Amino acid sequence: MLCGHLCPRSEKKFAYDVWGDTVNTASRCESSGVPGEINISKDTYELVRDFFECEYRGATPAKNKGTIDMYFVRGLKTELQRENQPRVPNEEFQRRYARL
Repeated sequence: MLCGHLCPRSEKKFAYDVWGDTVNTASRCESSGVPGEINISKDTYELVRDFFECEYRGATPAKNKGTIDMYFVRGLKTELQRENQPRVPNEEFQRRYARL
């Protein structure tokens, strides 16, 4: 759930509060992470698996959620990288993304 309200310190700046199961899952992924790694839940993996190489890291205990299947993101799929620039998406990436 997303709730917007004016920030008490400024009448021109909005602040947002976000809560719910998605936020709880994101918090558990963050607290179960490994420095220097991108750690995602299975639900997120299902959304990005056609674009990124991911490594299953296992079912990880998560406070108040039991266990969550988690993955490390390893990078763009080879066929979606610009030549000699493995971190930059190519035109095929853009085409696939536009179809979502």
